[in-house]
Amino acid sequence: MHVENRKSIQEHSDAATFPKACRLVSADFTRVFAVRQRASNEWFLVYARKNDRFRARLGLSVSRKVGNATIRNRWKRRIREAFRIVQWKIPTGMDYVVVPRGTTIPSASQAQASLMTLAGKIVLSIGAGARSKLNHSEIVQPPRDPDPLACATVHASDNIEHRTVPLCEKQDGDAVLPVDCQATKKGWAALNSLLSEVLIRGVRLYQITLSPIIGRQCRFQPTCSHYFIGSVQKYGPVSGMMRGLHRICRCHPWNRGGSDPP
Repeated sequence: MHVENRKSIQEHSDAATFPKACRLVSADFTRVFAVRQRASNEWFLVYARKNDRFRARLGLSVSRKVGNATIRNRWKRRIREAFRIVQWKIPTGMDYVVVPRGTTIPSASQAQASLMTLAGKIVLSIGAGARSKLNHSEIVQPPRDPDPLACATVHASDNIEHRTVPLCEKQDGDAVLPVDCQATKKGWAALNSLLSEVLIRGVRLYQITLSPIIGRQCRFQPTCSHYFIGSVQKYGPVSGMMRGLHRICRCHPWNRGGSDPP
């Protein structure tokens, strides 16, 4: 067989398949769900997040609510085929997670048009949010005259020279905390960060050591361990840990599972 023929066959095969480079892994699902950028229509709920790649990638979260295994596989094939065709027409450099909605599977043309429309909406919303933050940061407040009430004179005794201690200071209508309160707030923030790091490292250790031995038993997407990490990162160590434990308690054979982002 000639080299040109082999190359043409290989190119046709790559175009007609869905390679692993286009698919998301479990950790990618967690990062996409955490961003909470989404758009939906009557067939799909699409989540998206920017990635550091030159191409778009796809993840599927098909729960048992849409039907039995045969119907779920039909959904997956329809979505993958639609994504394969439009992957260079939708915004690239993005990770997409598609969640089917309803019980009616769209036609091939409807699935392709839906993916293109929803991906465009999400990218526009991301751009609008970035522009809003930029415009807010560019606002320059005019200088203000010093407020004589912003300071209080403290007289400890007649033998101690009188000194001026700033109690509070107005800035854009908000009160700035005293130095002691600021230090306390920073201390709590450091403690929360430390506790979050301890919890996340503990779950990472479980993923490396016990999870490969036990095997994949989780009924949800993302898995309970990734859900736990995402909850701690999003809600803090206390609330995130409680949410993670509640998810673990719900992961049992009598629960149908499915898509359940933190």
